[in-house]
Amino acid sequence: MKLKIRTKLLIISFVLLLLMVVSGSYSVQLSRNALREAVGQGSVFLVEDAIARIDKDIYVKMEEVRRFGENRLLQKIAVESNEEFDKIENRESYIKEKDKEWTALPKNVVSPFMGELINNEVSRIMRREFVDFGEREYGYKVYGEVFATNRYGVNITQTGKTSDYYQADEGWWQKARDQGFSVGEIEYDESAEVWTMPLGVRIDDDEGNFLGVIKAIPSARDIIREVELASKKYLTTEMKLIDKDARLIYSTRAFQVFEDVSTKDFFRKISVGSGFFVAKEGGREKLFAYTHAKGFRNFSGLGWTLLIAHGTAEVFSPVRQLERTFAIVSVLLLVFGGFFVVAAVRTISEPIRKLTEGARRIAKGNLDVKIDVRTSDELGELAHSFNKMASALKESYENLERKISERTHELEKRIQELDETAKLLVRCDFELLQANDLLRELDEVKSRFVSIAAHQLRTPLSGIKWTVQMLLDGDFGRVTKEQKSALHNALVTLDRLAKLISDLLNVARIEGGQFPITFSDIHIEEIVRKVFNENIGAAESDGISMRLLLPKKPLRLVSGDFGSLVVVLQNIVENAIAYTPKGGKIEITVQSDLRDSKRVRVAVKDTGMGIPDDQKGLIGEKFFRADNVVREQIPGTGLGLYIVQKILEKHRGALEMESQEGRGSVFSFTLPSLGE
Repeated sequence: MKLKIRTKLLIISFVLLLLMVVSGSYSVQLSRNALREAVGQGSVFLVEDAIARIDKDIYVKMEEVRRFGENRLLQKIAVESNEEFDKIENRESYIKEKDKEWTALPKNVVSPFMGELINNEVSRIMRREFVDFGEREYGYKVYGEVFATNRYGVNITQTGKTSDYYQADEGWWQKARDQGFSVGEIEYDESAEVWTMPLGVRIDDDEGNFLGVIKAIPSARDIIREVELASKKYLTTEMKLIDKDARLIYSTRAFQVFEDVSTKDFFRKISVGSGFFVAKEGGREKLFAYTHAKGFRNFSGLGWTLLIAHGTAEVFSPVRQLERTFAIVSVLLLVFGGFFVVAAVRTISEPIRKLTEGARRIAKGNLDVKIDVRTSDELGELAHSFNKMASALKESYENLERKISERTHELEKRIQELDETAKLLVRCDFELLQANDLLRELDEVKSRFVSIAAHQLRTPLSGIKWTVQMLLDGDFGRVTKEQKSALHNALVTLDRLAKLISDLLNVARIEGGQFPITFSDIHIEEIVRKVFNENIGAAESDGISMRLLLPKKPLRLVSGDFGSLVVVLQNIVENAIAYTPKGGKIEITVQSDLRDSKRVRVAVKDTGMGIPDDQKGLIGEKFFRADNVVREQIPGTGLGLYIVQKILEKHRGALEMESQEGRGSVFSFTLPSLGE
């Protein structure tokens, strides 16, 4: 479906308006998220500070009780009580009888024995420092009651009547005795008639001897009162304190003590550490921040979880006001922007429509078209240019017909010339094909000639060598010293000629595909030893030291032609001897290839003449010999390495070379071992 430009402009404009609205909505949403994050993190800091205050307050109260446990008068009556009980023969029966009498009395009745414990000097000090001080300073009881026992767990002094006389069978007393202190969970104390969190501290003398335990029962309300006031941030702010068993132990709203909140939606979202989340409670959405008690100093905490919640309606009220304002602005923007866009699009689309109509008429061949657009903007300039283009197009069209006629005549003439050239090229191509076939035949004839000539020369050459050798050995009579020298030179020349003929014959066989190669499983060490033994004499006679390095363990077998591989190594070793001066060294090494353990490597290293850097790329070409070798007039055919490369190709081998002119060379080749 084709859309007119007017429609496109309207669509684009309305899309831009919608994008503005969407981006604004997105910005509002970002603001809401940013506010949520800021309030959440602030609440996390608040709740962490609050739980830290609670842990610290518990620790401070515990320290107050511990310091009072160091009171000399308290320790004195504890020592006296312990000594008195040490003398009782049947202590357990005595304690049980006393405890039974104690608990049997009505709640409001105080026996003379109880009165002695409640009204002694230490109990009066405890009431003054713990009970009366809180009522006097704060108007409420900070501590419900305080009492102390001897080391046998019976009361020796107390601020009021306790529910029982014997305490050693209770967990808080045993924990305080064994660990030095105990902090109990929040509970209802019948003696003090308040919700408390009991604290027990061990009493020791200066030598660390156990004297007894002192227990203080502070009001749970006092512990969290300061935190409750400090955490009030919003009108809807509320605080919840949950124990380690998921029981609600305090809330700023009406609550049921020890209510199990483990199934509540907000509790399921609490994890380790600190954090915040949004959840519903009582049908209202709230932002909860939570943390867990970490303790204070050597007090490890009680495993409580503290939550502070704020109503999201109050927290996000600024953003909601922004959302309402933005909605009104968006509606106005869409209405008034729509009217403006329609009017603007019309002023643009109408001149474009006239230009389109004019272009359509020109396309039909009417070159007298004039566009009437009376605007001074870019569209007016475009209409003026369009009219000028129509006039120029008419003039160009008239000139074009004349030029087409001229060019057509020239083109016909060029086609005729190209036709003649094409015929000439076809003829040349045919002649080149014939010449190429002739060159191929000549190359085959040359190869056959070289092969036949080399083969025919070997037999008479061998005869000449034997004859010269017999003359040199004196088989035909005594020869003079000068004759021996001449015969020796002739024998050396014949050896070189035999080497040249042998190389030429091998090259001819290789290029003619007649070089005999029979594969078998062989030890490469045998080939190396054979070539080494055959050449060490020649090397030493030239004043060159040559040594062989073989592996301690036999290498893996290789598949190859024994004779051909002998030719390969023989050529490399002969070159090393020929190009190494007197006093030089040659080293033949056999080992597994360090780069590929499935291949074996044979390397021949010499301290000879080396190869110039600019000629290393020519190594292996037929009849090539380096300039420094030619200057020294060292004999050779220039075919040895060519033959080596061709034989190694048949064995899936590779020839490698490292050389430095004047320093020597390393020629090596690798072969695949069996089992590759």
